[in-house]
Amino acid sequence: MAMSPQLLLHLFSLLCIGSNVTQSAKRNITNSGDLLSTLNTKPEGLPPMSENLSGSNPLGDIQASDYMVRLFLRISKSNGQLTNPDAFMGDHIHGFIDNDGSNDSNFTFNVSIPTNEILKSAKLLLYKYPSNHASYSRSSLLVTIHDIYSGREIASKLVAIQTVGWISFELPRGIILRWKRKPQTNAGVSVRIAGSPRLTINAIRFATRQKNATFQPLIVAYCSVTSSLFAALQRSTVKRVPRDRRSDQSSHKGKCGLQKLNINFKDLGWDKWVIAPKQYSASYCAGTCLDRYDNTQSNHALIQLMMHQETPGYANAPCCAPTQMAPISMLYYGGPGESTYVLKQMKDWVVTACGCK
Repeated sequence: MAMSPQLLLHLFSLLCIGSNVTQSAKRNITNSGDLLSTLNTKPEGLPPMSENLSGSNPLGDIQASDYMVRLFLRISKSNGQLTNPDAFMGDHIHGFIDNDGSNDSNFTFNVSIPTNEILKSAKLLLYKYPSNHASYSRSSLLVTIHDIYSGREIASKLVAIQTVGWISFELPRGIILRWKRKPQTNAGVSVRIAGSPRLTINAIRFATRQKNATFQPLIVAYCSVTSSLFAALQRSTVKRVPRDRRSDQSSHKGKCGLQKLNINFKDLGWDKWVIAPKQYSASYCAGTCLDRYDNTQSNHALIQLMMHQETPGYANAPCCAPTQMAPISMLYYGGPGESTYVLKQMKDWVVTACGCK
């Protein structure tokens, strides 16, 4: 017995809710341009993140932490495309800058990790300036980190006098968790250098906020997120993009496929808090799904297409929608009461494949 159109519709019809990109989103909101030129950098030419790292901020005149910017470029290309996701060591990387900055050896940090995140590890980052002791260039000194509240040593490392760049000290998770649980016990850390007095004077000098804000001390916390909520989006306001900034692509008569869509965060009004990338290629899906002999579409889409062609009034044609998505990495400033910097994998921000659904 033949099924009625109503029953077929009940079984096979599919509404394209949230799958197709809206008409306004099908427009390029910025000219693609040269992203590397926009960021004024060539990531492939950067030195590796090591104790021999030196130089100015790789993103040009951005006054963000040199370490966080280089960490972003170590994990991804300048357009946010992930190249080394394992370096995340979690979903979120928080950067807390030194609060005081008035002392060369004592530093305090407001460590505020959201309740929906689990701390995996933490590091203290200090930027070492070149030494004035050329005659002792092959010598090394022991640098120890002490918790001021308890007075106990929590980290140490032998540092070569000739080293220039970021020095990292692995911090005990218990210290960070205690600071988070009992903020009154967070008196900061002190940095001590062991050695003869005449050698330690200016032999190892670390940057402070007064000397250079981009190289000021930093605590980096690697966390796993238990919620996918991106709070920064809630405090953002999307700006209306001027009409002349868009290219009108109102019709896509071709076969379902991937289309170019370049997102510039300045057009969205996010450039005040997003540090990197400045823009990225999001792409979107567009085109028709009217070929019943297209073997790339699902069985459901084929049945829906047949129903649409036989009885157009009872079922829409299948939708051209994303079938595969990819993440980007984003470095941005935290909000009030949060960490200074956040480096995060933004999941499902790039369409990489399309199909009929």
